[in-house]
Amino acid sequence: MKTDNERLEKIKLLEGTFTNKQVELFDLILDKIDDVNYFGHLGTFGVSNGKILALYSNHLKENEKILAFDNKELTDDYKNTIINSIKKTSNMMLKDLCYESSNIYDYSFPNMVKSSYFYKNLKFLFINASKDGLDVKDMLEKADLLLSKDGIIAIKDWNNPLYFSLT
Repeated sequence: MKTDNERLEKIKLLEGTFTNKQVELFDLILDKIDDVNYFGHLGTFGVSNGKILALYSNHLKENEKILAFDNKELTDDYKNTIINSIKKTSNMMLKDLCYESSNIYDYSFPNMVKSSYFYKNLKFLFINASKDGLDVKDMLEKADLLLSKDGIIAIKDWNNPLYFSLT
């Protein structure tokens, strides 16, 4: 799917910080994954007010789901923000979204993941990273529980020269 201008304009209107180039890059990566007909779910650590879900929604295949982890509690207002982001940009069914507002740093995270159908079953994971190098390391360890053998990780905000603790 080539990123079309109409879709870019819709996504630009959503809250969040993705540029047109980032949207095009997401589409390119996910298109390449789709080209090899690789089944697996899509995941994110950090929901970005639903913008990442809007990017993912056009790349879901039948029986695939989106796993979204966010430290932000899913209040009615935040849920509406996410739902509106999805509705404005795609025809994704909300049943395809699994939202977890638990903290990925919680000690129960590994057990929760291992007992879910997402365990070692994500083909792509986006991490909206913390600015702290140790947090990013911890997120990558958690990602290992979710990614399939050939899964891909994209990390945002990990190589910012203003935050020298990240390498």
